[in-house]
Amino acid sequence: MLIHHVVTLALLYLVFTKGYYRFMALTTYTHDICDIFLHLAKMGKYMDNARPLSNLLQIPAYLLVSLSWAIFRLWLFPRLVMYTSIVQCPALVGIDNCSYYWIYTPLLVCLLLLQVFWFYLVVRIGWRKAKGSTFADIREGEDVSTELHKANKAKHT
Repeated sequence: MLIHHVVTLALLYLVFTKGYYRFMALTTYTHDICDIFLHLAKMGKYMDNARPLSNLLQIPAYLLVSLSWAIFRLWLFPRLVMYTSIVQCPALVGIDNCSYYWIYTPLLVCLLLLQVFWFYLVVRIGWRKAKGSTFADIREGEDVSTELHKANKAKHT
């Protein structure tokens, strides 16, 4: 997550110093749409820790996160933002006239690689649910919220 924040802050700094506002507007658009569904799903997970929720609420939330992530972050972001910045800018004005081309490109690629890795984690969560487990955060194995969830389930039985 630290890499993501460093890359994002570097991109924001370059955008505001060079005036590439449309470029950053597209980048934030393709990323922020997913955050709505991601935070709704996380809210549902936190509610599930307090009182078990039905799969009728958890599965649609998971599917919305997965679908929005695939569409906006893995399809639209490379197609709109990266293609424009990496391919069209040098083709239109020449690579020598693309300000900060050699800084933007690695930052965008790093951001895309992080998105692919996180989507892999999202798919693994779904795979574990399909095999009969619960929707759990797999980034760090057993965490505090999982332990709280087990304790609350034990209390309710």
